Amino acid sequence: MGLFTSDVSPGYAPRHMPARVIGPGPWGAAIRYWLPKKDMSQADLVRGTGLKKNTISRATRGLPVNTTTLTKIAEVFNEPIEAVLVSPEWMDRTEARRRLIQDAVERALRNTETDALDAPLQPLPPALAQKVKELSQLTKEADDAKRQGMSRTRTRTRFRRKK
Repeated sequence: MGLFTSDVSPGYAPRHMPARVIGPGPWGAAIRYWLPKKDMSQADLVRGTGLKKNTISRATRGLPVNTTTLTKIAEVFNEPIEAVLVSPEWMDRTEARRRLIQDAVERALRNTETDALDAPLQPLPPALAQKVKELSQLTKEADDAKRQGMSRTRTRTRFRRKK
């Protein structure tokens, strides 16, 4: 009974292929975007750049690679380095979202401006208007009392200092 056979005995654990690792680098998605567009394979990139196949594989998966590696890949694709750093698909989606948000905001502002200009202000109900007047009167009285209290305090401190 072999280790990699379909018969699994209690003594052997089944072996599974590890999942493909994709790194956080956005250049991986960009390279995967450009390969079919340019009708190329990773082997063509290896031949065109002169780099090792494992370096091209790492770059295609978005794993950390040297900037010179990405520059060489961009030269083979005959594209600027920016096109290899971030996928054009992602940039198009981002641009489309930005335009959609900008259009929605502009429409909302236009509607708000026209609604605000067209609609007259509604008068307050009489009970609420009376409360607002009372509150403003109380606020004014409190401010006056505060000002007078402060002036008294100032004069008292002046006299105390002179003594």
